[in-house]
Amino acid sequence: MAVGALSKQAVKILSKFLKEGRNPDAAKVAKKALGTTKFTKTHQKIIQDLTGETNSISAKSGFPVGKTGVKNSPFTESHRKSIGAATVKSMLEKGYYPKQVGLPTYENYVTQTSKALGVPYRQAKQDPGVMGSVQLRRGESAFYPGRNTPTEKLFDKYGYTADDFGPIVQGRANLTAAMDDLGIFSLVDKLGITRPGSRAGSIGHSIPMQLIADMVKANPNLNRKQILKMVNNPQFMSPEVNFLNQAKRGIESFLYNPKYADRNLAGVGDILNEAQMTTRVLDPKTLQMMTYGIKQGLDPKQLKEYLKRVLKDRPFGISDKTGKISTMPNLNYLRQNFAAGGLASMIGRKAIKKIAKKLSEKDLKLLMGSFFKGTKPSTSPKNLREERIKEYLKGKGATKKWQYVKSKIPGPK
Repeated sequence: MAVGALSKQAVKILSKFLKEGRNPDAAKVAKKALGTTKFTKTHQKIIQDLTGETNSISAKSGFPVGKTGVKNSPFTESHRKSIGAATVKSMLEKGYYPKQVGLPTYENYVTQTSKALGVPYRQAKQDPGVMGSVQLRRGESAFYPGRNTPTEKLFDKYGYTADDFGPIVQGRANLTAAMDDLGIFSLVDKLGITRPGSRAGSIGHSIPMQLIADMVKANPNLNRKQILKMVNNPQFMSPEVNFLNQAKRGIESFLYNPKYADRNLAGVGDILNEAQMTTRVLDPKTLQMMTYGIKQGLDPKQLKEYLKRVLKDRPFGISDKTGKISTMPNLNYLRQNFAAGGLASMIGRKAIKKIAKKLSEKDLKLLMGSFFKGTKPSTSPKNLREERIKEYLKGKGATKKWQYVKSKIPGPK
């Protein structure tokens, strides 16, 4: 074939490549048609002539490189979506699910799972089979990376059915509807939470999957199969607002760290309870669990009251990372506010163990009672006073319409 004919054929192939948005699949097809693994200098020149771009063209992607790069390409959005879909498809084929995913990646996983199960995408998030399979895939990927059980066989593999996930999927839908009915989304707006995925209801694992998976990885002697069965159990999942689900990682880290075992863990549970959240601390050796927060049945009205208090009082301060109001305490806050203190702290627990046998029962109780118990936000003097005022006005058929303002006049000393 003449050189001119080759150039005309290349122009035709590369024109189609550009028309399809230069996505990875189109690049692969174009290179195959051109009989190469990379775009040659000639191909790059043709792309420049066809697009009018002056920057050098990447031999790999077919996009301009240099100062403008891919970010300023007119095809950036479609290119990124295509890359994301291709990446997720590849990871699913290999049996991997990332530890943490953003909304686009999560949507791609739901899409791929619904395709594998023959469920239309519009119905996917309301389908217990699809959503249950996504959760089981997450668990398998965390505990058995690369096992890659076929999507349609996940339920049989792990001993669950789609119906087992029905209540949690319905619960998530009910939560989103209640948030809309109660005007909770307006509070979410005021908190500056705008990402659609963060605002939505989610399926929250009360047993933090990745924390437990890391423990199992560090100790091969643990019963991995039994632990995964507990993590996968839909009875230990609950509908939660996604941004709170993400924000409770500080609490999970605090509760699971053995060095904080002598802190006011019940007080931490009170925060979860007020926020209508749940975390279960699973001992991977004994498989015993301790539940903190609500046991079951999220109350959307209480959730609304919690978010109103967070907006008004800012109990956990402002996030250094985002500059927004923190909706849950981070690990640093918990260290500072739920730390051991008093005489016992000054002596130290190791020293106490040594001298405990020499103390009388009365003295030992006094000493152990001096540990700082932390603060229970919902029963602080201010909140209790506010509740008494509300109850009093309620009896009079009235409601409290003014906000709490700290007096500028110093009280008695």
